[in-house]
Amino acid sequence: MTTWAAVAGLTFTTAAWAQSGGLPNLAELGGQMHAAAQVCGHHSADELQKMKAAQKAQSLQQGVSAEAFDAGFQKGLDDGLAKFKPLSAAQKSQTCAQLKALSQVKLPQR
Repeated sequence: MTTWAAVAGLTFTTAAWAQSGGLPNLAELGGQMHAAAQVCGHHSADELQKMKAAQKAQSLQQGVSAEAFDAGFQKGLDDGLAKFKPLSAAQKSQTCAQLKALSQVKLPQR
């Protein structure tokens, strides 16, 4: 759980840039990550809700409105789930294995 949360947390440290159009909407990215974790079963529903709440709190601290976060997150979630829908069971399994491997990558410490 720590790695997914860390990656999600890192994405929201630059939420202000996302609002200015300089980066992709980071709330959407969070929603897409949530969709992948949900489909792949990497986290429980409770863990996913806690991660979403933490992402939202961080984005609010960075000046993103609750409405903008919710809309972006939902769009990312919907888009992420839609990308998994047409995949065969084998393709989902392969994609989930790749995502799990990426989640194990250790990020450099500051």
